[in-house]
Amino acid sequence: MTSWIWSMRLQGAEQDLRQLAHQHRTITEIAYHWGFSSSAHFSRAFRRHFGVPPKEVRENMRALAQADSKPI
Repeated sequence: MTSWIWSMRLQGAEQDLRQLAHQHRTITEIAYHWGFSSSAHFSRAFRRHFGVPPKEVRENMRALAQADSKPI
């Protein structure tokens, strides 16, 4: 049961990091929102679960958003 809860919290945080609507929130704010007590703990758990740090997910989202907004 505990691992399922951890997984759901991490997946929720990952979704927030990928959504443009949450780009104004810091990674730490998202971590606290999902019940993590520190950004370092969140970052380690996120990397273990997804294989990449949350900062990389956020940077990829922003890069994709910029690419989509450029005129052809």
